[in-house]
Amino acid sequence: MKVNTNKKYLFVLVLFGMLIGCSPKESSISTETSSIPSISQSSFISENSEKQSNSQLSSEKSSSSSTVISSSTSSQTQTDFALKITSGTSQTLTGNINGSVLIDVGDNDIEIVLSNVSIYSSFNSPIYVKSAGEVKFKLQGENLIVDTRNNIDENNEDDNQGKGAIYAKCDLKFTSSGSLIVVANYNNGIHSSDDITFKNTSKIQVDAFNNAVKGNDSVEVQSGTLLLRSQNGSGIKTENSSLSSKGNQKGNIDISGGDVIIYSYGDGLEAANDVNISNSP
Repeated sequence: MKVNTNKKYLFVLVLFGMLIGCSPKESSISTETSSIPSISQSSFISENSEKQSNSQLSSEKSSSSSTVISSSTSSQTQTDFALKITSGTSQTLTGNINGSVLIDVGDNDIEIVLSNVSIYSSFNSPIYVKSAGEVKFKLQGENLIVDTRNNIDENNEDDNQGKGAIYAKCDLKFTSSGSLIVVANYNNGIHSSDDITFKNTSKIQVDAFNNAVKGNDSVEVQSGTLLLRSQNGSGIKTENSSLSSKGNQKGNIDISGGDVIIYSYGDGLEAANDVNISNSP
């Protein structure tokens, strides 16, 4: 495993745990030992809930390809997906949603705008992408995703259960100036079976029972501030190390800009292939 680093503009801090399985001689990473804050101690949950507790149940569809969906919190037991998105090129989620949001659009790309939304689910992943070409999450305002399922082992074989608070079987991209907080009591925080990219983002915070961010094929950070906390896994992890159908190497973690702060029980950055850290262009 190779680690390429250049630290002039990039700051990566790994707290509690080694950077990778084998520490390189040359690194721009600062390390410091610290206890990992408990997920239940996260004060932002109550703060965000209070701000959005007065949202009313409504569903508004426009004549264009964009749909605005707003929902208030309900105490009813969730037995199915609260919302199912099966068409359109852009959807906006806002308000409080109690239950899981299913995205199932085949091979089509879709933009999901998270606009001051809180999503809580004890049924499945709060956001579960069953099918899509690529999902681009556009962040507006303050957003909160909470997975309240009981924690399990990552090797759970139930394919109907998403393995992260935000779980996708396709590429994920996070953009725009809003903020996002993800609390994952069940397993991983943000998990894609393919690639995950953070580009032109502001602030993303992930508290996870297992890995904070896991992109099976790759994870790329181009900008923004990422605060990642893992109680039992790694801060950022990739899993596959094979070549793609186009001959591209899988399994890389590439950080070319932004601030990445990691508290992890295991490795801070766990790559199936390479970890590449460089300056922004």
